Amino acid sequence: MIKETVKGFLERKQLKQYHRMLKTRMVSYSDWEHAREKADHKELPNVKEVAEGAQIHVRMYSEIRDLMKEGFFSRVERDDIILFVSDHGRLSRQAKQYVACYFYLHPETMLVYGDEDKLVGKDTYDDPFFKPDWSPNTYLYSCYIGSVFAVRGKLLRDLPTLQELRDETDEDDVTDENTIAFHALAFLESDEKIQDSTSLAAGDALFYLLAEAVGGFEKREGLNFPVGHIDEILFHRDSVRDRYYTRRRKFKRDDPVPEGDPLVSIIIPSKDNVDILKQCLVSLARHCNTKAHTIRYEIIIVDNGSQAQARVGIQNFAHQLIGYEGIVDIRYLYRFMEFNFSAMCNLGAKASRGTYLLFLNDDIEAMVDGWLGDMVLQAMKPRNGAVGAKLLYPKSDLIQHAGIANVRRGPVHKLLKMHDKEVHYFGYNRGIHDMIAVTGACLMVAREKFAEVEGFSESLAVAFNDVDLCYKLLEKGYYNVCCNHFFLFHYESFSRGIDTEDLEKMERLAREYRVLMRAHRALFHYDPFYSAHLVEDEHVPQVMRNEDHWPPEELAEAKVTLHEKGLPPAWEDKCVQVGVEYSGPIDEWYDLEEEEGRYNDLGYYVKGYSFVIGADNAMYERHAIFRRAEGPSVAPRPKGHKVWSAPVFEYYRRDVEENLEGQTNVLLTGFKVRLGVNALPEGTYQVGILEIDKTGRQRITRWAPNLLYVTK
Repeated sequence: MIKETVKGFLERKQLKQYHRMLKTRMVSYSDWEHAREKADHKELPNVKEVAEGAQIHVRMYSEIRDLMKEGFFSRVERDDIILFVSDHGRLSRQAKQYVACYFYLHPETMLVYGDEDKLVGKDTYDDPFFKPDWSPNTYLYSCYIGSVFAVRGKLLRDLPTLQELRDETDEDDVTDENTIAFHALAFLESDEKIQDSTSLAAGDALFYLLAEAVGGFEKREGLNFPVGHIDEILFHRDSVRDRYYTRRRKFKRDDPVPEGDPLVSIIIPSKDNVDILKQCLVSLARHCNTKAHTIRYEIIIVDNGSQAQARVGIQNFAHQLIGYEGIVDIRYLYRFMEFNFSAMCNLGAKASRGTYLLFLNDDIEAMVDGWLGDMVLQAMKPRNGAVGAKLLYPKSDLIQHAGIANVRRGPVHKLLKMHDKEVHYFGYNRGIHDMIAVTGACLMVAREKFAEVEGFSESLAVAFNDVDLCYKLLEKGYYNVCCNHFFLFHYESFSRGIDTEDLEKMERLAREYRVLMRAHRALFHYDPFYSAHLVEDEHVPQVMRNEDHWPPEELAEAKVTLHEKGLPPAWEDKCVQVGVEYSGPIDEWYDLEEEEGRYNDLGYYVKGYSFVIGADNAMYERHAIFRRAEGPSVAPRPKGHKVWSAPVFEYYRRDVEENLEGQTNVLLTGFKVRLGVNALPEGTYQVGILEIDKTGRQRITRWAPNLLYVTK
């Protein structure tokens, strides 16, 4: 009885402590935004002088049509700034300062837009929309610009009149751009009264004309974007109004294929995968085309070493498909060599004849008629580089690929294994989106653009070769696009887990990632199409607001304890789930250096999450643990008995809670620890977690496959 009373007392005490800590570590979005609005923005140059000196005029979307008809734009002073905003909401406190300083810092930019959120009560904000940098293909699918944009007076003065624009517009041209231009002009020329439901349409119409005037729908010059983006909240929209940017522009499934009857070369690397390859080929024959439109295509199978029986089977089966609608040829290239995805794709491209090259994994199954034509329609645009597609796991609505984002630790598939029936983060998995990269499992590119960047880099044999290709295209000024308005099935092993569960894969990924980023230094920690305010962890599949407010250099160095005899093996239990998202030097977390061994100026940093299945996680205190290990192998091999432990900083992880069902108090499952330069002896360490029940004697450990390399 006494024992139960004491335990109950300890549990209540621990739970109170948990909630006190949760309150301090959980920063609401509204509080975060209020703090930013009150900031003095010392990082901006002469912010007060610049803002006070700028002539900024605010105009509502509902005024736009009358202003154009009255000739107001021709009378605007060239140095003035016009800030156009939705009628439904209000500007943020710092909006004018942000706009004035942006134009001051970017004298070449004529047009800019910003982020926004929702006003849900008196000075209470929610539902932030952190937008990508200028994304013309995304914009042509939906008006993601939303509620606010600003323009220099010079651009407004130089904008042609409605009649001049009408004379320049060809109504018979069915491109996305001309279709939208036609509707924009028709709307602006109309005499109908602008209603609440259409005032945002006026902003959309004007923004389109301005974006077109600055070359927003053309190929860029390198990484210079013709339309600016301020990644700060400029507007608080009215919560009761419909969000215009969620209304998708009508996408015509029956758009004609481009003139000239282009040939598509479908290049499929494959080895000893007969049944799955047959499934892929049959799906191509059935679904590449529609009854209304036919795309001509050839299939080139590149085999790097299948057994003789498999080779015969593949060739016989492929021969039977010739004659299907659209298929003009099927060729089989056999080259015995070590697996090198890049080399196999380049070999297929060299042997192909098509205007457009489609690189396709042999475990892709097409499910929607006409998808090939949709990809060609994007690949044909002069501004576009690589074109990808939404991929789902077979016979499910679970997302395998909806575009690639370049987060803190490199390129990842956001929304991985999330349900496609749900609309994620302002339509991230719907429609057509500009992305930094798309997967090589299904990637189309025009032949001349592929040749311009010299194809796939064969130094990247297994990983990141598709990303490297996309990065090269991006750096040339092309936009990479993911078509999320249709899907294909991808039979990539659903149960294989993540590569961090295999040390050899981890080491190979690390090597190839370093090759990738050294080739593209300008893109390290940078993705123009994925806001820095969104979650940056590669193991967090969602696209959501980043709620991690504690950078590693602000953490106190943890006190490390040495356990000479190690920790009892009996403490190890798989009921502890551990995900280590980073383990390495703090310097490397922020930057890459040419020379090895130069990442330890600030010490070392370990970051991740852990929880105990089926337990009240508020009862546990966590410590990071380290033991010497060696490899490579399928899993790290411990060396010796010594174990080092260090208390961790626990932080808020809403994403972990959202992915767990039936677990208790898992909002503080995030952990971080900063180790001093000399906290551990030089060597290689495996990382783990020790969970200590503060209401009893239970101690549980679990080792992750991740390694920490300590150098002096």
